[in-house]
Amino acid sequence: MRKSLSGVFWVKEAYSKLLLIACMALLVTPACSRASKCIPVVGKVSVDGKPASGAVLIFIQEGAGMNAVSSSAVAEGDGSFHVLTGNDRGMPLGTYRVSIAWPDKSKKLTPSQIMQGASPEDGPDKLKGKYSNSQTSSLRAEIKSGMSDLAPFELES
Repeated sequence: MRKSLSGVFWVKEAYSKLLLIACMALLVTPACSRASKCIPVVGKVSVDGKPASGAVLIFIQEGAGMNAVSSSAVAEGDGSFHVLTGNDRGMPLGTYRVSIAWPDKSKKLTPSQIMQGASPEDGPDKLKGKYSNSQTSSLRAEIKSGMSDLAPFELES
């Protein structure tokens, strides 16, 4: 029982950290202002050749320090996604570190786990945290003028 609880809390902590980083970046940076125009960006994410429906992607701009822009996306049923920066569709030009977590919502939490703070929406990361830390993930994305399609993220579990 303890092992499964610690696994749930590890995933919840990883998601919480991703969300905190994204929120902090959004607080210090206007989304897509006139100075940093958003480029509409779409892409696909797959795991072991299959669409990663529900995968959460966070894009954190490199080299911008406290002015780093954070963008995010959630993969649809076919693995496709469109990126948002704040409420704006797209993301500013630049190079981004990418973190991806894929919650397994089929794993049901016990009432005890929910009472201890786990959300019914949480589930263990199907990728076991392999890509969830933007500092250690090898995933990168470069947004250039005139582009709209990212190279697909083809992950291995």
